[in-house]
Amino acid sequence: MDTEDIRTLPLGQIEFIVKLYESPNKRSFAESKQQGSYSKQLHEKGWIIPAGSIKRRVRWELVKEFSPSEIKLMKDLLK
Repeated sequence: MDTEDIRTLPLGQIEFIVKLYESPNKRSFAESKQQGSYSKQLHEKGWIIPAGSIKRRVRWELVKEFSPSEIKLMKDLLK
């Protein structure tokens, strides 16, 4: 992925991607309505997939591969 593409992503999506990247097995839940909307947008892009659910909470799994330098750039953008 190009660094310019990363810079154009909304900060909420970047935050959710970093959260998934740092979690065990690259899976986590969307914790709020806002993260839920970001997860749907990332799912439409094909970057994450549903990996099961508990009651109404959907667990999401990161399937797009990001390099450590891309994740570092995302973390820097979140600061």
